[in-house]
Amino acid sequence: SACHSVGVPCTIVLPLAALLVFVVLLRSSFHDWLHESPGVFFLVGVLAVCVFAFASVMFALIEDLEARVVDQNHELSHLLARTDRQNAELAALLTVGRASASSLELSTMLDEALDAIVAVTSAEAAEVWLAEGGGLTLECLRGVGGDAFGSRSRLLPGEGLPGTAATSGSTVVVHDRNVDSRFAHDDVAGLGLQTFCALPLRRPTGTIGVLAVAARSEGAFESSDERRLLEGIGDRVALAIENARLHEQVLDRAVLEERERIARELHDGLAQVLGYINTQTQAVKKLLE
Repeated sequence: SACHSVGVPCTIVLPLAALLVFVVLLRSSFHDWLHESPGVFFLVGVLAVCVFAFASVMFALIEDLEARVVDQNHELSHLLARTDRQNAELAALLTVGRASASSLELSTMLDEALDAIVAVTSAEAAEVWLAEGGGLTLECLRGVGGDAFGSRSRLLPGEGLPGTAATSGSTVVVHDRNVDSRFAHDDVAGLGLQTFCALPLRRPTGTIGVLAVAARSEGAFESSDERRLLEGIGDRVALAIENARLHEQVLDRAVLEERERIARELHDGLAQVLGYINTQTQAVKKLLE
């Protein structure tokens, strides 16, 4: 700072200047006068002024250093807080990614994903709706108000905030449920939740579901970092849902093919038995004749 750049030279120059003044005065024609009372008072005054100036510069330097230390501590605190937040967000993304990669059980993966959302974001409740039969079906929920949220497990297209997000294909955020008519969950009114965010779970084939979160704070989900984290988790959840459904389709196809194989074997075996019985019957008939 300016105080630091000026103060450091002053702490060196002022003592040297005061010493030089004293040496000049003592060697000048005022030497005898300085030994008298007025001269002594003069020297004491000059010394006091020099000491005061030196002390002022030193205190200014100390205050400047203290201010710089405080600013650096604040910056360090912000940096540590940001690092902790980023570590928590990374851990949440890794948890969801690991769950989606290691488990094809949709319920297990969704439970871990919603637990991670509630743990690292301002969300106090989270739920996942899946697109089925032209509407939305509640698949999983976590956080406060489980009974209240679970009281309604089916939404029509465009109904409520999840239905609106699924129909529009874009994120819907409400910071005051009392003034938004799209909020269709009357049982949640007593929980004190004010902010709701619904993110569509999109894949190349279309919207396959909706991730919905809620919080009591009206300022929740305003941070771009938090919204980006929710979108990142939503992308991984959407991929996991698609993988789980593909796995179910593969299993269903395998079961169907196995049933067809067994049916063919039964059909072929039964036809052979019936043909054999017919041949024996004809032989018996001829024998009797």
